[in-house]
Amino acid sequence: MRKAALIFLIFLLPNFSVLFANETELKQSTHKNNISSDFYIDSFSLSPSHVNKEKLIAPPQTISSDKGPLPFHDSSPKIKNTYPEFSLVKHNPQQFDFKLSSYVSPYSQENKSYAGAFLDISGINLAVWSFDKFILKKEWAQISVKSIVNNLDNGFEWDKGTFISNNLAHPYHGALYFSAARLNGLDTLESTFFTAAGSLMWELFFESNYPSINDTLMTTLGGVVLGGPLYQIAESFWSQNSTGFKGILQKTLTLFINPSFSYSLFPKKLSGLNLFPEDHDYRFHFPIGTYWSTTNQQKYLLGLSVENTDYRKKDLTNIKPYDWFLLDCRLGFQKDNGLDKEIFTTVMLSGTKTKYGLSGVFGIYDYIDTQTIDMVSAAGIGMGAVSTFNSEPDFFTTASGVFSLILGSSSPSIDQENCQFGQKNQKPYYFGPGLMSRFKIEMGKQKVGSILAKFSQYWVNSLFSNAQESLSISSFNIKISITQSSQINLGYDCYIRRGTFLKQNIVAGKNALKIFYIHKF
Repeated sequence: MRKAALIFLIFLLPNFSVLFANETELKQSTHKNNISSDFYIDSFSLSPSHVNKEKLIAPPQTISSDKGPLPFHDSSPKIKNTYPEFSLVKHNPQQFDFKLSSYVSPYSQENKSYAGAFLDISGINLAVWSFDKFILKKEWAQISVKSIVNNLDNGFEWDKGTFISNNLAHPYHGALYFSAARLNGLDTLESTFFTAAGSLMWELFFESNYPSINDTLMTTLGGVVLGGPLYQIAESFWSQNSTGFKGILQKTLTLFINPSFSYSLFPKKLSGLNLFPEDHDYRFHFPIGTYWSTTNQQKYLLGLSVENTDYRKKDLTNIKPYDWFLLDCRLGFQKDNGLDKEIFTTVMLSGTKTKYGLSGVFGIYDYIDTQTIDMVSAAGIGMGAVSTFNSEPDFFTTASGVFSLILGSSSPSIDQENCQFGQKNQKPYYFGPGLMSRFKIEMGKQKVGSILAKFSQYWVNSLFSNAQESLSISSFNIKISITQSSQINLGYDCYIRRGTFLKQNIVAGKNALKIFYIHKF
């Protein structure tokens, strides 16, 4: 397994030369095409959706000179071809819908604010620290000049804190850093550096504990992968500029999804936002239902799945980070029992269009903490691909796959006494490097239903003990369409854990049945 990881790393490194390259090329560009939008004035809609191209073509022009007439290549036809004719269309302001528009940032250098990004990230750290110190009364939040000096003198070590803190709270914290940088006009690569800087600031100055190696890595990796989708979705809600109840609801949803947008409440210019909307190809699914496992009682499930397929409407030269991502979150609950928490995130960081889809460098961030599976987390970068194939009549096939190097954590199958992490709350876990693979394929017919198969494999090698953990998740689902926007899902999941410690080996399997209703738009 270690040899496979080394070979994969050698294969992956050359691909980083093109990482973020497409976005860098777009930094200096401006919008060449006017983008369709709706401007609402009272109860009317000005919709630039009808263009009379026959009226927009201008005849060639000439310019006189001493040597005779010279041809004049007027660029106005190109401009006029995109100039819309507005029409007044009656609009009902009381009608509420969740249609999201995205706002494409021009990335002009003069709109960037490195100082603004630094101040916003500092503000995020200050707000989180104040909550931990004055509300939660955390001992490690009691900082001073002495604690800062001690942190600088001691240097970095491994943080052996709780699973949820190191593997969920820190990546989410990093997502807020990433979003704050994007809001100040920074591109993906620059926002990644600021995410790492924000983590270092927190570790050195806002905790009395010594700075942590694994916290810095998980905050940066998880923050970049999780922060891209959270920023993009929140931006779409925030930039709607709606008024009344709809505006209040959109702003509330934005702050719930991504609290870093709270800085937008203050009167300052946000370089990362602009007012030229472009429809994102988002697909929202809201599952609600129940599931049973072989070891636990019935639980109820709430979920949210968001897929962005912007790459489908772009040519080869305009693909940029997060033009495809899939964010899948699930929450299971039961009376007088703990919550099951699952987050699966896959994003395209740098890609090239293929005949039927997209391939390139992908990022992943997964977090699992359930009674059935126990604990597993992973954050990393690897190679992946997405494809879509449509055939007549209304048949479709979609597939995606990724193979990634990761930093991961896993609860132990053997030797809980020698786990170096998580002993504070008696929920020990291993932490270390590893590999992760995921594949998904769905085939079906529009308005009828589909069959969905998924497989994920996690492998974690413990840093401080001769232990290895792996988890395989196989899922088979049948989706039956009820209406155009709703489905019934019948699912079966199989979980297989394998643990190795010295010469000991253990294999255990569990199953789960799921049934839930899915609303989609």
